[in-house]
Amino acid sequence: MSNPKLEARVRGVNRANEVANALYHDLRRVLEPFMGQKVVKAEGGLMKKVQDAIATLQLPSTPQLHVYRYQSDYSLVWTVKTCESIPSHTYYHETSVYVGELAHHQTLSKWYDPPKHRTDYNVSEIQAARDAFKDAEKAFETARSALVPFGEYDR
Repeated sequence: MSNPKLEARVRGVNRANEVANALYHDLRRVLEPFMGQKVVKAEGGLMKKVQDAIATLQLPSTPQLHVYRYQSDYSLVWTVKTCESIPSHTYYHETSVYVGELAHHQTLSKWYDPPKHRTDYNVSEIQAARDAFKDAEKAFETARSALVPFGEYDR
């Protein structure tokens, strides 16, 4: 049985995760020379030298795939946003890419581990997980009903 909505969601998640996994390595490569240096201005924007280095990556910006920096006082973080459309539905998915830690809100002080986002989700796996969740939820409600009037705990 085909499920176009779920198929679109799975495509979007896999694509966002694939781009995010690669993006970490690209960003780290261009940011490597700035380790231990001030990379963020007091108002939160990136220093010009850092902006110029990142611009060499030509991060995608289309309606279907957009990469942008998420402003944080503690980390250098980028977001990969995908859009998958089918007739009458549009699905968005965002995956965060944590690249490095900021000391004192401005200095690149530590690298985060590379992400290991899954890129191989499939529709049948997600549907099976949804079915298992529904079964577990029914079992939970049955068990909870059996506790009436005693409740879960003795207070």
